[in-house]
Amino acid sequence: MWKTRVALICLMVFALTVPEPVLATNSIPIAMPIANQQDGSATGEYNMISREEATQSIIRAFPELTRGVELKMEQEGYSSDGHPIWEFGSPETGVRPGSGHRVLSGSVDAITGRVLTMNYNPLPEYYQGKQVKLTREQALQKAQSFLAAMAPEIKDSLKLAQGIIPSFNPNTSLTTYYSFCWNRMVDGVAVNWEQVMIGVDAYTGLITHYNNSCKETQFSPGKINISQEQAIAILLNQAGVYPAYKYSTTKDGHITEQIIPVYELNTEAMYIDALTGKFLNYQGQELPQEQIKIYNSEFTSLLNGPATNEPPLTETEVDPRQAQEAARQFLLAAGFEGEIIRSGGGGGSGPGYKEEHWSYSLRNDEDDSGLRVEIDAYTGEVTGFYKSEGNSAISNPVSWEQALPIARQAIKKHSPGKENLLVLKPTAGTDYEPGKHIFTFVRLLNGIPFDRDNITVTISQQTGELLGYHIRWRPVQCRSLNQMLDQTRVQAILTQQLNIELVHMSTLDKNYKETGEPRLAYLISRPRVDAHSGAMIYGGKIDPTANSSKAPFASHWSAPALSMLNENGLLTDTINPDEAITRREALKAVLTSTNPRAYYSYARSKQVELVDIKADDPDYETFALAANRGIISPRGQFNPEGYINREELAVWVIKSLGYDNIAQIKNPITTPVKDAGKISANRYNYVGLAYGLGIITPDEKNNLRPLDKVSRAELAMIASRILALAPSGY
Repeated sequence: MWKTRVALICLMVFALTVPEPVLATNSIPIAMPIANQQDGSATGEYNMISREEATQSIIRAFPELTRGVELKMEQEGYSSDGHPIWEFGSPETGVRPGSGHRVLSGSVDAITGRVLTMNYNPLPEYYQGKQVKLTREQALQKAQSFLAAMAPEIKDSLKLAQGIIPSFNPNTSLTTYYSFCWNRMVDGVAVNWEQVMIGVDAYTGLITHYNNSCKETQFSPGKINISQEQAIAILLNQAGVYPAYKYSTTKDGHITEQIIPVYELNTEAMYIDALTGKFLNYQGQELPQEQIKIYNSEFTSLLNGPATNEPPLTETEVDPRQAQEAARQFLLAAGFEGEIIRSGGGGGSGPGYKEEHWSYSLRNDEDDSGLRVEIDAYTGEVTGFYKSEGNSAISNPVSWEQALPIARQAIKKHSPGKENLLVLKPTAGTDYEPGKHIFTFVRLLNGIPFDRDNITVTISQQTGELLGYHIRWRPVQCRSLNQMLDQTRVQAILTQQLNIELVHMSTLDKNYKETGEPRLAYLISRPRVDAHSGAMIYGGKIDPTANSSKAPFASHWSAPALSMLNENGLLTDTINPDEAITRREALKAVLTSTNPRAYYSYARSKQVELVDIKADDPDYETFALAANRGIISPRGQFNPEGYINREELAVWVIKSLGYDNIAQIKNPITTPVKDAGKISANRYNYVGLAYGLGIITPDEKNNLRPLDKVSRAELAMIASRILALAPSGY
């Protein structure tokens, strides 16, 4: 009977396979403008193409993906050129909580008919019956051919960008396409924000992602008075650096829950003008001298103090009556009386924490003041207060200098004991709301900023009264600060290693429209220097050989599958495909290959108590998610650097796919291989299911080798197969 059931599961899997009327080789599109259009950007009048013409542009560019699809087309928004655009999408399929998921979507310039964007994100069943066919090198050839046909007028001005180092994220599903990006170049200098991105599906070779942000801007020869070395000197002399606590990151870019001391540039400027040496913001506007620095304070770190180990908050909600009383007391202290009712709530999450708050208001708000108090649902403490006011003309406005002591007094009143643990972040309120002064005070930890936690105070320019108060202050686990490099040493490191790039950029007005002639400027990276070792965490100069796409496994039989894992940050440096894979690496691949195609909360939903996995392990989130999904046990020993055999991998895979209840039936699920007798009794049905679903296959002698170690090549092939069986959502 259960042999029949396994067969039925297999038949169901193949029955769900999406018909594939497409070939792995693209039919190259022809770039055809609809007509010679008159640019009406100056007058706001355009001769727009019709809905049908826009649809035809998409069909010509992507005939395989649009075949048989009824596209929805709406005129909405504007392109980077200021042209109106047609946005298109396929019918929605509900696979994410609270929203639909469009398999196919994008946009078309409504004046020229040029395709601007296209994204194709099929559900997992699309990949049933398919094998990974392309390495990154092979995918690049397809992308280059598509680019030449799609954008012939600009292809010669594009330069392939140095790819970023792939990073692994345990919260997301496996990326099934290779991404390539070309920068538009003028006289050997990149035009900032103007790029073409092309994504090539690793299974089919189809172009599944496309984004062309290149405009028709003409450039005059730019002038340079400031060299790159001079720009770096200006940056370090006038802005400098400051110490701060930040979340650490693993070598693959994954954020951990551990916080570490680092140095960062003390400016929010985006450019340094190559002609004048002035600091420019993201709109290209010159920054006043007083707005160059983030912090005007000098920080003295408190060395050799005790470690901070504040206990994590429990996710047990307080009595709602307690929360309501806290809201009532806060409003009384602020001078408001009346019956309090619950009026809403919200929440959020981040590395190692989860937030939820309840909102309370006056039942009879006769003055229509919009009063609202937020109470933390887990602690019962006030986390926010908000009040609206009319838009009356301000005859004698309260100045920033007058409002600042009012804000400080509010902190002393509503968060006693925290007033001396904060530093004002002046630039945080630069983009203030009209009629309001907004002050952000960042938490100090061992004497240096930790901007995850802060208190924001809003003061009325009309009356000087408190309009808003928001506190974000979570438990901290932080090691003792025993040593730090001094700023002089850090600036010397940045002088040698900081990466700033000369680019063409445009000045934008408040509506983000270009004003004036483009000019040359140095684009400032966002470096972070480890305050202990001096290592550049990111923002350093790029080694052009560090991310070579010519992988050492290029000639291996499993090269396409290995290449796709590499694209997802699941392979480390140069590898031998035939070597055994560690349990840590295998779990990461199984987890991400079977993650539902839906957004995962970053909050850690289950603690793990594995004796050999510590809370500061760089892959702690992987183990927590795997335990939460029932793939591994949250307790006992994991042996992360040991090896996994084929039958245990079958157990992980079947559990990750949600078939654990089937594998635990009493009736045996037969595996028709020669060495079936070597399969452990408690794993027999797991192996049978994995075999029946085509996930783990026998060798040419029909031996499954259940106790053999799994090689990297085998794991890559298995990961590419189980992707097609992964859940589509919650």
